[in-house]
Amino acid sequence: RAALDARFLEFAEEAEAIEIDGEGERALRDVIATTARSEVRGGAWQPELFMLNPRMGAWEMILSFGVSFPLTTAQHGADYIAKLRAMPAMLEQLMDVADAAAGEGRVALARHLKETAASVESYLATPSGPDERLAQQAPPTELDEATQKAWRSERDEALRSVVRPGLAEFRTRLLTLAERGMPDEKPGLVHLPGGLDVYRDKMWSHLLLDKTPEEVHQLGLDQIAKLEDE
Repeated sequence: RAALDARFLEFAEEAEAIEIDGEGERALRDVIATTARSEVRGGAWQPELFMLNPRMGAWEMILSFGVSFPLTTAQHGADYIAKLRAMPAMLEQLMDVADAAAGEGRVALARHLKETAASVESYLATPSGPDERLAQQAPPTELDEATQKAWRSERDEALRSVVRPGLAEFRTRLLTLAERGMPDEKPGLVHLPGGLDVYRDKMWSHLLLDKTPEEVHQLGLDQIAKLEDE
């Protein structure tokens, strides 16, 4: 992550150094540079917290988008099956990051981890076959009928022998991590070591608002007081 952040910052600095006369072009340059800086300031703790979220995390994205895009060519089909086979390794790497972060005090809500595990368990409860969510991806349209049939067989074999065992391991690791998860009464970044600084960075990333969490909280209280006066 540090290497990626360094590249983003270098890119932002290079963009900001470009001298441009036109107002529209300057605005575009500034948007590009700000977006790069936003990626740096808003990207902290994404794997261990955001990517394990039961509503927006990696598993939910796989379920939502894993069969959403039509395949056309034979290469599309080969790439899809390769991604299926790589999925367990990706989830394993995600859990390695999450476990390491938990050792430093950064861990998601226990409830969220359990909900993600329950979603994986629900998927695995569906028998292998046409009703399985990831088995609903249609073969590439450019393939002939016989090749499409062979592609379906290869897809189903990858799901059965690679993906499903990997998901079972993912579920087990989620439940193990949940034993160290944060309780519901401590749901925010402020309860994690260094969380206030990360909260401030994420505010800047999303809102370009350079204020402390305390200042933003006070703004909210002031607005509520004004509404109550009205």
